[in-house]
Amino acid sequence: MNTYISLNEVLVLAQKALDCHLKQVPRKKILFQGIVNTGETLTLCSPQSKMHPQGFYWVDITEEQARVLNETDTGILFFRLEGRNLLMIKWTDLKQYLTDACVRYNANEQYHWKLNIYKDHIKISGNANEMPVELM
Repeated sequence: MNTYISLNEVLVLAQKALDCHLKQVPRKKILFQGIVNTGETLTLCSPQSKMHPQGFYWVDITEEQARVLNETDTGILFFRLEGRNLLMIKWTDLKQYLTDACVRYNANEQYHWKLNIYKDHIKISGNANEMPVELM
């Protein structure tokens, strides 16, 4: 049994909740876009997290994902967490924590931010501030 909610399951849930058809952004595996009934654009990003041995989830948000999310009217992230859990966050709430000082670089993700997801907050590596969240 898969311990993660699949990307397809997230799409089905999101499309029903948002009353919006979402299409995959070309060449972007976890980014989807649609237009809501108000005519505004919506972008969904749904990365799958990994469980860190120290007991928190971690995920990277790439500079390219941030660029796409910044170019839409509404950006939503659905983090797929182990145990078939989801954490939904508005892009506008998260991006204020993704400062230039926190950017990391490696050959795979290029420029990116490392997010550590706990039950009650998200900690971005390099940022002393924490974003409060509530895992369901």
